Amino acid sequence: MADRQSGPIAHDRTKSASMSVAVVNAIRGQGGAALAAQRLHASLGQAGLDARFVCLDGYQAGDLHPQPSANPLEAARRLALRAVRSAQARAGTALRPKLAETFELQPIIPQKAARLSIPSCDIVNLHWVSIFLTPETIAWIADTRAPIVWTLHDMVPFTGGCHYDNGCGRFEEACGQCPQLFRPGPNDLSRRNFERKRRAYSSIPADRLTIVAPSRWMAEQCTKSALLGERRIEVIPNSVDLQTFSPRPKDEARHSLGLPVDRPIVLLVSANLSNGRKGGQFVAQIMERIRAGLPGALLVTVGGGKLPSAVEHRSLGTIRDDREMAAAYAAADITILPSLQDNLPNTMLESMACGTPVVGFNTGGVPDFVLPGQTGALASAGDAGAFGEVALRILKSDRTGMAQNARRLIERECAFDVQAQRYKALFGELAGRNRL
Repeated sequence: MADRQSGPIAHDRTKSASMSVAVVNAIRGQGGAALAAQRLHASLGQAGLDARFVCLDGYQAGDLHPQPSANPLEAARRLALRAVRSAQARAGTALRPKLAETFELQPIIPQKAARLSIPSCDIVNLHWVSIFLTPETIAWIADTRAPIVWTLHDMVPFTGGCHYDNGCGRFEEACGQCPQLFRPGPNDLSRRNFERKRRAYSSIPADRLTIVAPSRWMAEQCTKSALLGERRIEVIPNSVDLQTFSPRPKDEARHSLGLPVDRPIVLLVSANLSNGRKGGQFVAQIMERIRAGLPGALLVTVGGGKLPSAVEHRSLGTIRDDREMAAAYAAADITILPSLQDNLPNTMLESMACGTPVVGFNTGGVPDFVLPGQTGALASAGDAGAFGEVALRILKSDRTGMAQNARRLIERECAFDVQAQRYKALFGELAGRNRL
């Protein structure tokens, strides 16, 4: 979700940090990648590492809400960030008129400033850096700063520019003839971006670049890629704040949000409800099937944009507070996730942490956690009718055991300390190897 914030998580600086880590994400507080990166940053600090969060607008600090640094390049970075967003918006309209997501553009921030942002440390943990670092700067970091662990939040690091390939598969060879560009061709923008990445990545030794995929699906896609397929790839799921995202009485949660207590509630959460990859086009048919069996079922949405077709629903708008978001999950009977391609959605993990089962398509990273009959239900990708049927079945069932299973799975796999220990072991291995 966009611009989500939660309470600050203090780090105990009295601990003797075993190693220093720079967690790098282009922006903070906006989008799923930023949220995941900030949570990892917090968990690493709690685990005793000297973890610093670095992003485009000049922030470095040790808590979940970094404060502005005194870096004199901060103003230039902020201007560059606004310019990049403006350029992306224009390019998204010109190049991809029918798609909601923009195509990758290279940063316009001076890379000298970007390089000054990266501190000397034992490990540099990259996240979503598309509008921050060029491929050449990434290679420079590996050469002069520290080994890189790159956590993938979409497919951009190994494609010619698309965030998700929609099944195209051209990234397995060399991109080009990109169906997501207005004028595809053998030497189009996707091919040029791809070759630029190939040249930069090829200069990075094997022990200086390791990939982390939050989902098995993303790991499989990366393994297939011509750019990163030969790299070491580890699977480490994202984390969730289990104190904030926790079960609570449903009636209490509904009262706090002004929602009816006597109707089945289906929750849909998306930063952009009109994004076709997120499956908004299926919602009308899904709800039609659900309401055929439960006429009183209410769709509640959280996020920006509009659903592509008229669907009766109650909108909670964009929620920027984690506690309020947790209340929305707790208020729902199920959360629906009709994405056609996704990595490991925070929405799924947060909903399950609150004890609310998830229904999704059997695609992407969703099957990693949505276990049919145990924590939710799955339907074949794109089959809205089947999606509605399995959702209806869960709504009519006793969900007590499913809610407990969902919570336990998240506690076991996505707690801050679990994620931190997995990353800490990987960082320690890589940092130790490079000190020899």
